[in-house]
Amino acid sequence: MSWKQHSNREEFLKSNLKDLCPGKRVLDFCCGSGMNGIDALRWGASHVTFTDVRRETFENYISDKENSKALNKDNHVWVYADANYIQYCRDTVDLKNLDIIIYHGHFYHARNHTEIIKMFSESNAEYIIFETKGEDVADSTIHWHPENTTSIWNAIGNSVTELVGAPSTGACKLFFEYYGFEGITDKKQNWRHEEHDEAITQVRTLYKRKG
Repeated sequence: MSWKQHSNREEFLKSNLKDLCPGKRVLDFCCGSGMNGIDALRWGASHVTFTDVRRETFENYISDKENSKALNKDNHVWVYADANYIQYCRDTVDLKNLDIIIYHGHFYHARNHTEIIKMFSESNAEYIIFETKGEDVADSTIHWHPENTTSIWNAIGNSVTELVGAPSTGACKLFFEYYGFEGITDKKQNWRHEEHDEAITQVRTLYKRKG
C-alpha cells in the first residue's frame, strides 16, 4: 500500500468509522496487517476479531510497539479464515456477535463475491466498510444464470446470479440493497498499480443496515 493509499484509507475510516467504534465489536475480515482493526481499537471498539490466512503479516505489524499499544489479551482474537471458503468462515467466525465489519483491500482477489456479501448479511453487524473497484473498470460485471433472467431480485433470490471479474461498486450495491443494507457514504480514489502498470479506481463505501 502506497503512502497516498494509506493516507486516504485512514482519512475515510476516521471520517466514517471513528464515531461508531466506542463499545462496538468489530470484524476486520481478511485483515492483512490488521491496521484497520487496530485503528478501531484505538477509537474505542470493545473487541476486534482479525481474520486472514497468514498470521505473519499481522505479527510483523504489531511487532512495532506503536502499532501494538491498543492491543491487550482480552480485546482481540486472530482467527484463521479463508474468504474463498465461506462455510469455513461461517464455522470459525462468530458472526452473530458483531456490530461492525471492515472488509478492505481484498475483495478483488476473492472468487466468491456474492457469498461474501451474503455471509455479511447473515451477521448482526449494523455497519459494513466495503471496498470495491469503480464502475469504470472494464471487467466489472454482473453475470446472469440463466441468460434470459430479467429481474435482478428474482435472480439474487434464486441464487442464480454471481459477481464476476472485479465487481463494480454499483453491482455490489445492488446485492447489499437486496440483503437489507444501504450505502450511505462513498469515497473514490484513483491510483496507479506500478507493478502491473494499471490505473485503479477504488471506492470505499460505508453501508448501514436498513430499519
